[in-house]
Amino acid sequence: MVEMEIPQHFLIDLKEFIIDYKIAEKRSDAEGNMKYVVFMVAAPLKVVESYMALIKSCGLEVVKVDFYGNSISKLIGAEYKNINVGGDKDGGEKGETIAVLDIGSARTNVSICRNNALKYSRSIAFGRQEFDSVIMKNGQFSQEELVSIYEEFDMQKCTRDYTGGITLLEQEFSNVTTDFTGEVSRILDFYTSREQGNIIDKIVITGGFSSVKNLDKYLTQELLIRSEVICPVRNFKISQRQEEFQGKRMLFVNCLGAAL
Repeated sequence: MVEMEIPQHFLIDLKEFIIDYKIAEKRSDAEGNMKYVVFMVAAPLKVVESYMALIKSCGLEVVKVDFYGNSISKLIGAEYKNINVGGDKDGGEKGETIAVLDIGSARTNVSICRNNALKYSRSIAFGRQEFDSVIMKNGQFSQEELVSIYEEFDMQKCTRDYTGGITLLEQEFSNVTTDFTGEVSRILDFYTSREQGNIIDKIVITGGFSSVKNLDKYLTQELLIRSEVICPVRNFKISQRQEEFQGKRMLFVNCLGAAL
């Protein structure tokens, strides 16, 4: 049945894409009939084959191929299983709805996960580069100096209610973060308005920019949603030879999720 419906939803040459799907949710209508919410993905065949060829050229074996949204939903489900974020497979009470902000160098991926499935996702043209540009306007700095600036910067100085003194650089940072939270807020508002009962229980922050001091407190105060930084630890055993990876796990959340 799903295969027959695919051409109605993907107006593409199906021979040039790899199509896959998973059941995201089961629902019963007023008459008691079971309905299925199906999540479908179409990946360009040439892109998948190029990645597989690259991996094989490195002497590695391709075990499975996944896409970003599904990897994130699996990782979040595993990390927060103690609070039932994935819901009860036997039809128990639903878990929390979590919005994941993966803040990278050039873009931020926003993924909303509930019941072991990706419910909504968007990408924002915002990343650490925005802050790098602000810093570079105020002088030339080496990579080591940039790292030092980020380590000393406190995101709470960007909140609307902050009453202490701030430098010109901190004021410019504040302007950038205001634009960022505005974009995130619009995405979350759109999701919650799509269907009655849609809410965001928590924001989880990851990616290279997530290590900035008090970023979680800043987002909690500005978006009025409790926020926290995630550094994946459950379901992974890291050998002592890879100790340097311990502090960099937030950079590889999509890879870790794909491994589950």
